[in-house]
Amino acid sequence: MLVNAVTPGRLSQNVLADEKYKRCFGERNFEVVRESSATLRTRHLIDERYYYDFTVSATGTVVIEERDAQSEEVLELVDVALPGLPKSLTDMYSHWRSSKSGSLVLRPIPFNKRTALFIVTPRTAGVGGPQSNY
Repeated sequence: MLVNAVTPGRLSQNVLADEKYKRCFGERNFEVVRESSATLRTRHLIDERYYYDFTVSATGTVVIEERDAQSEEVLELVDVALPGLPKSLTDMYSHWRSSKSGSLVLRPIPFNKRTALFIVTPRTAGVGGPQSNY
């Protein structure tokens, strides 16, 4: 079946092999449609509310975004190693950066566990020093 004159497909091996993807999404391979030359989006809402965009840059970097269809909030799944952040917060949680506020949302690792357990907010310019914006 065509969606916007494009046949739905599955995620590329670049996305499936990405460490962030494997950590949060496991073996799941979504049905997707092409949004642009570099971006694939889940064909259907996940949990009746969320779309996921998967973008592969020319250098092979994978960007994963969660889009809330109700609030229009966009969170990007990121690797994070912040100075002063306890290792347990790095190891035990997934890290999603808000496009609106710049805050870092720490959630359980599985993508569909969306409860924000910790929120790290950006510091104002000059307060955090040169090493970190948080």
